[in-house]
Amino acid sequence: MGVICLSFAVTHLSVYPPQQRDTCAAVFRAVSAARVLSFLLGCAIYLSGTFAASHLYQHSALIRKLYPEQSGIQSLAKPEKILLENTNLIYALSPTIERGTVRVTFFCNQMALQHTLTMPNKGDVLVDEKYLFEVGGHTKGYKQIKGITDSWIVADDIETGFGNNIPLWLFGMMY
Repeated sequence: MGVICLSFAVTHLSVYPPQQRDTCAAVFRAVSAARVLSFLLGCAIYLSGTFAASHLYQHSALIRKLYPEQSGIQSLAKPEKILLENTNLIYALSPTIERGTVRVTFFCNQMALQHTLTMPNKGDVLVDEKYLFEVGGHTKGYKQIKGITDSWIVADDIETGFGNNIPLWLFGMMY
């Protein structure tokens, strides 16, 4: 992962003035591979500003932004939820792990390759502006998505699906 981040950073450093580019390149050579990701995030904030850095993170496959399910000028608003791109980043960067965040991150990582994801008013993720998913553990109920057509529960810790329950592991086959 560090090699990927390093190659991305070196490729995109050409947009910065030579002095900043040389400084960043020297630091990249000095830091260990485990710290490259953390340094890249900090360097991007320093050089680009917060909004541009957020855009850089998303296009470098470090984060995923879920925007509200709105159209028009409201779709330009800030993201409703920001997730790390994949679960490996969560385990590498966070001292405490929220299991629900890992579930939603995994689901979004697997679905985003071929689908458009947005943040709905109810539920966790709206896929292709039609299918609503609520992600949770094996005891997750239909309370949050009751009465909504095309809605499913994506449950962790179950082996087989039934009704509108789909096992979370099954989405791993979509990648």
